[in-house]
Amino acid sequence: MDTRNWMLRCRHGAAVVLLAGLAACGGGGGGGGGSEPPAGLAGNFFPLAVGDRWVYDIGSGAALTVRASGTRTVDGQTGIVVLTEDPTDGSAESVYIVTAAAVRQVPTLGGDPLVSAIGPLDVMRFPLVAGDRWTQIDKTLDTGMDFDGDGRLERATVHSEVQVIGLETVTTPVATFTGSLHQRTTLTVGVMLTSMPQTITVVTTVDDWYAPDIGPVRTTLLITSQGVSETQTVALTAYRVGTLRSDEVAPTVLAVTPADGGTMRADGHLVVNFSEAMDFGSVAAAVTLTTTGGQPVPLSVSAQGNSYSFHSSGGLATGRYTARVATGAADLFGNPLAQATTWTFDIVATGP
Repeated sequence: MDTRNWMLRCRHGAAVVLLAGLAACGGGGGGGGGSEPPAGLAGNFFPLAVGDRWVYDIGSGAALTVRASGTRTVDGQTGIVVLTEDPTDGSAESVYIVTAAAVRQVPTLGGDPLVSAIGPLDVMRFPLVAGDRWTQIDKTLDTGMDFDGDGRLERATVHSEVQVIGLETVTTPVATFTGSLHQRTTLTVGVMLTSMPQTITVVTTVDDWYAPDIGPVRTTLLITSQGVSETQTVALTAYRVGTLRSDEVAPTVLAVTPADGGTMRADGHLVVNFSEAMDFGSVAAAVTLTTTGGQPVPLSVSAQGNSYSFHSSGGLATGRYTARVATGAADLFGNPLAQATTWTFDIVATGP
């Protein structure tokens, strides 16, 4: 049996599904003993509000973007919807409810059935006390997957323990953060094979660091199964949390096509190149095209990197047009365009 292949199959079939909620949000602490519980660790380690955004380096030049996109009511409570955009695995949605007692992740409708089977998770409990250790998950459930290819779905035992390590200094590509909360989650998933009396166990140790008023800034994962191990590091490269942001440089328009005073075919595309990655929605709203008479032209928009392309589905008639990029266009961290850009060009609808 290829043990590495088994490790990866079990990892993606069970452990990683859980880590989608755990790795980015860690574990937590709480409680304490005695008549007077020990003082909690000071700091807002899990800030979360609509508009917040984090970008992480996940290795091989790939970037993971996490953003709080909106709110949703769950069981009478208002939760924050968090979208995780992975260049390899696509987008995933989570909902978190933040209270004075805990940060809880709740399953989403139509989400992964394994996550739904696990149910709501307290991913952080308050007060946070160094040395606290607690059980987060302890369940046996259906995986909904056939790991050994015998046509039958396997069951799995899932056990997760969390330890609050304390406050530390941690360095990422964007900054060095002092007083960061370090927590460790140990997740053990045992997949019970139906084709043979064997259990494949995957143990994932997740170390998370949370900077005060910023949130998750660094995660290291150690995944071990059948004597084979794999590590991964996720590190913060940029952020916008509340009024804090790692980038305060205003974006600029580098080039436009067609150029000012130029010409374009009736079925051509208007292209705007920016100096950095931009917020798609703000760019779509900020770019306008009008005719000589001032009539707006409806445009569809697409993006590739820092380049945005605009197209009129009905084609453009011969004439002069005015394009404008307003200062409402903003980068990923809310910095508006340094100045508006306006230019004119001619459409030639006849000829080759």
